[in-house]
Amino acid sequence: MKAIKTALTAANYNRGNRGNYYWENYKRLLTKFFLVFIILLLTVLLTSCSRKCPYLHNREITAEISVMHSFPASPLDNFHSRELSGLDDVSREARFSAFSRASKPLAEREKTEEIIVGFADEIDLSELLDYLEAEEYQVLEINRESNYAVLRSPSKTGGEAEELYWFINKLQAHPKISYAEPNYSYHNLAVTHPNDTYYSYQWNYSQIRLPQAWSGSTGSSSVRIAVLDTGVSRHHPDLAGQLDESDGYNILAGNNDFNDLDGHGTHVAGIISAATNNNKGVAGVIWDSSIVPVKVLENNTGSWLDIARGIRYAAGLTEEPGISRPVDVINLSLGGVNKSETVKAAVEDAREEGIIIVAAAGNFGEEGLLYPAAFSGVISVGAVDFNYPEEPGLARYSNYGSELDVLAPGGDLEVDSSNRGWEDGILSTYSSSGSSTSNSADYKFKEGTSMAAPHVSGVIGLMLANGMSRDQDRIRSILQGTGIKLTGISQNIGNAGLINAYWALHRPKKITVYLLLKETEQLEAWGKQELPLSGGKINFSELPPGEYQLQAHLDVENTGELNPGDYYDELDIDLTGDEEAKQVKLEIRETE
Repeated sequence: MKAIKTALTAANYNRGNRGNYYWENYKRLLTKFFLVFIILLLTVLLTSCSRKCPYLHNREITAEISVMHSFPASPLDNFHSRELSGLDDVSREARFSAFSRASKPLAEREKTEEIIVGFADEIDLSELLDYLEAEEYQVLEINRESNYAVLRSPSKTGGEAEELYWFINKLQAHPKISYAEPNYSYHNLAVTHPNDTYYSYQWNYSQIRLPQAWSGSTGSSSVRIAVLDTGVSRHHPDLAGQLDESDGYNILAGNNDFNDLDGHGTHVAGIISAATNNNKGVAGVIWDSSIVPVKVLENNTGSWLDIARGIRYAAGLTEEPGISRPVDVINLSLGGVNKSETVKAAVEDAREEGIIIVAAAGNFGEEGLLYPAAFSGVISVGAVDFNYPEEPGLARYSNYGSELDVLAPGGDLEVDSSNRGWEDGILSTYSSSGSSTSNSADYKFKEGTSMAAPHVSGVIGLMLANGMSRDQDRIRSILQGTGIKLTGISQNIGNAGLINAYWALHRPKKITVYLLLKETEQLEAWGKQELPLSGGKINFSELPPGEYQLQAHLDVENTGELNPGDYYDELDIDLTGDEEAKQVKLEIRETE
């Protein structure tokens, strides 16, 4: 009996021993799992804390963002490759004889293997498909609603034009196919250059980014711009079709003979809107517009009273003589040192009618604007030079002052900064015959704020043609806000910058600055700030240690994407070390 009890006791002891053994193993395993869990939890917490806990965010980045413009032209422009030919001996007084020069195509013909074919409503598609399959065409798309199909040709040369048109001609011969054509692409043109004979000499247009602006708008014949000047040559072949002869008027003589015997008004009108892309002569700022010549000067002089009458006439404020429809813009490439209440009243009355008035600042090279540019109701224009290949400066003759609104190319006939053999003048149409019936194609280089003002009038015309409302204060604000700030000018020019036609047309709003944190192989957005178009300083603070990338983007056409003509740059910044704050500079430049 005792032996049985002893055996039972031993058995119970062994069972208890095994239970303790299992329990001890379970506890050890549980402890390991718990430790692993704690380690993982701490890892997550530390990672999260490095991102979200303020007491670990002791890094800071201060960046100065500046916008750098290229001169003499946008990098998208082919300015340096333009051919200068046909003028062997030119001076500031020379007249050009017309010659023609073959223009180069904007782009070579692209390749494509795709062909679009149209077919009639009653066609049996199965029959057509059998034919295409037999001819080894690949059918990419069929649209029965619009009755077309997109095919890939059985090309052996990758879509060369000659082979492609062989396939197209064969398809067009099929009785069931109404048309066949290559599926070429349309492209957003970054720049547009006209084919005018002397366009290569018009450096002034590239300086203010007109080739890019022309890709968005070349104007509209509904835009009316009055040129109050010495008249305009009504027989100049490069102004044919650009003048509203029925509304043109001679204030001095009281009749419709506005013909220019001095040449100044013809030069101004050609800058604004010479007939463009017509394989001859020069280009104008706005290709399509209606120029209303109003003659208020003779021998390049005129009275304040006649100028006031001309303003009122162009604004539709007179019954006799009366204009059929008021103009949108009045260009005044004229001025005097004495203030005229008569002209001021005419300016104010025209402004109340919504007329935009542009005037030259003056050619005395001193502080203070001439009148009427000095009136608050006028957009005043100073002049810059060419200064190839650097940033332009204020022209030696241009008046300036804090009330100056904008700057535009005025040229300089005393220098040839590009060493091309031609003075840095502004080339435009001219009339020097003294005859009211001559139709000679005269052209001339000139200089002055008289040449700068019509650039601004033309750009305003492009803005109006592109849907901008006729609001002078808003237009002035846009021209100033989008203007190119010139850093080398020491004179007081107020808020004036060099007009940027491309920006003025599309009205970009801001520079967007992104701060991205490098996470393994990817960039993760950490912060975003915005700056005005002029640039400035931004600050990102309370940052965790890490490697960052700073990106700045000026989206000119407001597409939300980085496109040619936008301004962009990026900078890598290392904040993994002991340095807690970094100050950096980022210069954004135009992308190609």
